[in-house]
Amino acid sequence: MPLRLLNNPATDVVAMAALKQIIVPNTQMALGSSDSTGLSRVYINAVYPLSIADFPSVLISSKPQTYTQCSRSTYNGLVDISIAYYDRWDKQPQTLDQVYANVALDLERMRANIESNDRAVLNGITAIERIQRIIVSPYYGELDHSIPDVPLVVRTLTLRCVLPEYDA
Repeated sequence: MPLRLLNNPATDVVAMAALKQIIVPNTQMALGSSDSTGLSRVYINAVYPLSIADFPSVLISSKPQTYTQCSRSTYNGLVDISIAYYDRWDKQPQTLDQVYANVALDLERMRANIESNDRAVLNGITAIERIQRIIVSPYYGELDHSIPDVPLVVRTLTLRCVLPEYDA
């Protein structure tokens, strides 16, 4: 028996893959990466590769998703997507606040890229119809210790993305 096909071609994973292509151009992270694009430092739902990555790096992950019936046979979706920008503090001569300022500035560049490309298309499929809101995390002056022995500075964008309407 064949597996059932998905109703929605633009799932949260497709939306995150589209955002990956949008966020990195013209950022400090892209300039400092081995591939000069920064794409090798962006991970989607993958904490382990992030834990052994070169920094700065970005983790894109999905949060709650809501799907609503629009008509008898159509639905649309809302998904919150988190874009967390990480950099190590212990491997740099800069102070924690200087590292954070660099993280914050590059994340603002990524936000500008998103604002200029809020209708994300990947392989001919509209992955995100529009971005309803962007939340930028505050600065607490603390380190993230979620990865043992890797003290990280982190700042996050959370995007409320409207996924395209689809037929059920």
